[in-house]
Amino acid sequence: MKKLIAVLMALALCLVSALAEEEAPTLLERVCDALPAAAEMEELFVEEELSDVLGIEPEEYVEAIYLADSDAMSGRELLLIVCLEDNAESIAERVEAYRLRREKETVSYNPAAYKLIHEAETVVEGNVVLLITIEDSKAAVEAVTALFTE
Repeated sequence: MKKLIAVLMALALCLVSALAEEEAPTLLERVCDALPAAAEMEELFVEEELSDVLGIEPEEYVEAIYLADSDAMSGRELLLIVCLEDNAESIAERVEAYRLRREKETVSYNPAAYKLIHEAETVVEGNVVLLITIEDSKAAVEAVTALFTE
C-alpha cells in the first residue's frame, strides 16, 4: 500500500511539473495575437520562398514568418525575419527590392494590391526586418515591432 501511495504521489508530482512547464508561444502565435489580420493569412514555405523569391538563405536568419492571403491577388502579406547579428540591413535591402518589384507588377492591373504595397514600407527594428502589406500597415508594423521592444 505504501508503494502504491508513493507511485501515485510521484505521478502527481510529474503531472504538476508538466503543467507548470507550459511551452512559450511561438513567434507565429505571438504575431497573430498582436495582429489578428495575420491569423487570417496562410503560412508559406518560408525557406523556399525566401531563397527563391528574395535570395535570402536559411543561414542568414534565425527565424522567419511569411504569410499571405490565399487569394494572392489581394496583395496582403506579412514577412518577418529575425536576422543574424549584423545582416539586418542587407536583408532589408532585398526585402525592399521585393516590395518595389511587387509594386511595379501590380501598378497597372491590380489597383487594390498596388495601394497596399505602395503604402507599406520595409522596417528594421534591431535585428528584425518586417514588411506588412495590409490595410493600415503603419499600425500593423507598430503592433508587431512592439513584440521585440518589450
